[in-house]
Amino acid sequence: MTNPPGTRIVFSIKFAGQLIKMGHELLETMPNPRKPELDMFLFKADSTFDEDFSNLVKGGTRDE
Repeated sequence: MTNPPGTRIVFSIKFAGQLIKMGHELLETMPNPRKPELDMFLFKADSTFDEDFSNLVKGGTRDE
């Protein structure tokens, strides 16, 4: 599956929750086509999304 332009797909509910708390806009939740018992989360990709997601993966948070 490809995501629409200007969006990012997140497969982790933990990361999705943290991104929402950071103020990122969740556009849609949908079943994961490879693992239908799990959800995936479609976010609007704003100017800080990629950096915030990268920091979460590395175990940190946004520096404010």
